[in-house]
Amino acid sequence: MRDRRTADRDGTGRGRVAIVGLFPPPGEASLREGSIATCIHDLVCTVPEKWRSRLIVLGNALPGHRGAAVEEGIAVDRCWERGSLRYPEQILAAVRRHRPAAVHVYYEIFLFGGAGAALRFPGLLHRLREGGWRTLVTISNLVPWARLTVDYMRLTHTPPLPWLAKPVLRLHYHRLLAAAERITTFESNAADTLHGDYGLPRERVEVIPLGVSRRDRASRQWPARARLGLLANQIVLLFFGYLTRYKGVDLLLEGFARHARSCRDTVLLVGGGKPTRLEGSHSYEGFWRDLQERGARVEAGRAQMLGYVPGERVDDLFAATDLLCLPYRAHRSSSGPLIQGLSWGLPMLLTDAFEDIVPASWSFCEARPEAVARFLDRFMTQPGFRKELEARFTRWAASRPTVSDVTERYLSIYDELAGPAEG
Repeated sequence: MRDRRTADRDGTGRGRVAIVGLFPPPGEASLREGSIATCIHDLVCTVPEKWRSRLIVLGNALPGHRGAAVEEGIAVDRCWERGSLRYPEQILAAVRRHRPAAVHVYYEIFLFGGAGAALRFPGLLHRLREGGWRTLVTISNLVPWARLTVDYMRLTHTPPLPWLAKPVLRLHYHRLLAAAERITTFESNAADTLHGDYGLPRERVEVIPLGVSRRDRASRQWPARARLGLLANQIVLLFFGYLTRYKGVDLLLEGFARHARSCRDTVLLVGGGKPTRLEGSHSYEGFWRDLQERGARVEAGRAQMLGYVPGERVDDLFAATDLLCLPYRAHRSSSGPLIQGLSWGLPMLLTDAFEDIVPASWSFCEARPEAVARFLDRFMTQPGFRKELEARFTRWAASRPTVSDVTERYLSIYDELAGPAEG
């Protein structure tokens, strides 16, 4: 197998790295399909100038955005179609065109499309390795087998067949892990799952957390509220992220409705659209309609169902907020909205779905409407509780690495895999 670090002198890609994953539209920092796009955007926007010519993003094609261009000062080739079973061939063709020395691929089970697309991913890694490209795979959203139950699969809108899913996942990840040269994940609990459930030696996986951005909420809160049409004296509660059963949006709406009967100073903003893989599904569309009806039943204007929030409005939502509400019902190994909340210095309502992410000895809200209502009541009526909650999240945010810290760690791996830059 040829090592691309020592490729020929005729236009070699020595020192260059291709980053494969979802990427936002030009001028935006997020994408409807999930937080991986934001993760890659943050990475390329914080690399030092000397690295900009060494990176190319192989991103998903978007309406009106296909092919090669320069975005955020980085070469971007929107070369693969999300949901197409041909995406491995599309990515491999782009790698051959651009001839990097190493390829960094972000992966979660539905990142490239549905289950069929996921099953083709290990083959892509094998072909890259056979072609001499060194590979780094960042794996996210792993579910420990002990939590992969019928209830979990129903909550995540997947066929409730854990007896079938487990052997398929075992084979899938064994093939994937055998083909990947370097492996990273976002949280230590995901590394534990790779080791405990899939037999990956613990020393083969490196944990590189999602980085926080340290945003200034205090100076931006009032202008953001004015742009959103909110009152200066309102207490703003926010749910953010695409809407699925496991995220507990229904119980948040019911809990907020109970809370709102006795407290008139709060408003709930629900920012999130439909996951593209579930659009048109009969069961999901019924769930979506139920959420809209629940929001409409709350006192007029108190619960605002915003739908998908375009990138230019996301900062205003977080800047305007007093409490981020993430009442998830099912286990998470990482969470983009949680990291955004930490970046903006927000206190949060969290359930034990986050117990593998947050610091030890954390107190959680139960994933029940009455518990949500009690939590919101305490937040509004007990200054000591609110102050301690804010201090706890401030300390946790300060302990997390920044986006720049995370970028430095990835660039160190890139140097090891791709070798020094030419010239």
